[in-house]
Amino acid sequence: MSAPIKSNTKRDLADIAGDIHSLERRSVFDIGKLLIEAHDACTHGEWGDWLDREFDWSDDTAARYMDATRLADRFRTVRNLKVPKRIIYDLGDDIEAADLPAIIEALAEASKSKSISVTRAEEVINLTRLRIEHGDYPPATLFAIDDLANTEWAAQAAANLKKARPETDEQAERIVHAHHRAHVEALYDSPLPDWLDSKMLVVLEDVGDRKRVLQQLNTAPAPLDFDQVWNIAYLDDGGADEPPPRPAPKRADIAARPRRAQDRSAQDQH
Repeated sequence: MSAPIKSNTKRDLADIAGDIHSLERRSVFDIGKLLIEAHDACTHGEWGDWLDREFDWSDDTAARYMDATRLADRFRTVRNLKVPKRIIYDLGDDIEAADLPAIIEALAEASKSKSISVTRAEEVINLTRLRIEHGDYPPATLFAIDDLANTEWAAQAAANLKKARPETDEQAERIVHAHHRAHVEALYDSPLPDWLDSKMLVVLEDVGDRKRVLQQLNTAPAPLDFDQVWNIAYLDDGGADEPPPRPAPKRADIAARPRRAQDRSAQDQH
């Protein structure tokens, strides 16, 4: 009898990770169920000692398991979600949230065909909450609206974003930048150099001597970098005022920002 033919086909790492996460999820719910049983059986003051003695666990650790089980009992779909257990813990910790049913439904749809990562699951949760707040718009539109600071021009920028419904970050940024530029130009009562980016515009908003700054911007060799614009705004005035903190990076500047749908398309093909 001939030996069975061995396959040289290797499984995708994402599929293997999905199987591992599936085992972890089943364990979470089973452990949580047993912990609920034990908690109910404990006398007053016995619970913490029992956890420490048997498992070296804190009450918070046990609570995560039990909350996950209660979540799955309330929403049966949770048991079939192909997401890492960390996401289950986070959902269980917020079990009374009004948007939880919509989030679970969105996660179920996103993980219908295969397991998704923590980053992808968090993005789905964030987008679901943004859609509840702002409406059903493309991800790039929603992220741009979410990035808008509470400024006098933000409301009109948000309205135009909703009207245009940009599907890429670049398209959304152009709309936001146009509104921001118009606002700052109104403050200076003059057109500003085309090369000014969004962070530079933030710097120019709080300047006191705008006439001096505008003159230096228009006569300086262009384009300038951020530090040069900062120096013109706050160091070249003789140090009369204490310069404000430098603007924090926008969402798009943060390296750890979850990838959006259009950025993942190439990866999802592999």
